[in-house]
Amino acid sequence: MLLVWQRQEHNEWARAIDAALGDAAQPPQPGADPFSLGDAEATAGILEGVGFDEMRFEDVHEPVLYGHDLDGALPFVRGFQDTSAALASLSDREAARTV
Repeated sequence: MLLVWQRQEHNEWARAIDAALGDAAQPPQPGADPFSLGDAEATAGILEGVGFDEMRFEDVHEPVLYGHDLDGALPFVRGFQDTSAALASLSDREAARTV
């Protein structure tokens, strides 16, 4: 079994992070977008390319939890590669306001 995130537009939490980052939000590097695996056809191509066959895809809707509250979640979110790069592109004052 392989469990992946759905496309970004189906992940409210990811859209909220991008909205908070505003213009500093940066698109993921090509080939490094974890949401791209939400495309069943693309994921099937990857898996077939390494020898898997007879795949079945199902939508699963479960909450993603990074900690139990904001104080617990914030270190995880700030550690995301795209989030940390976006925050680093801001002045200290802008980054603090964004966080």
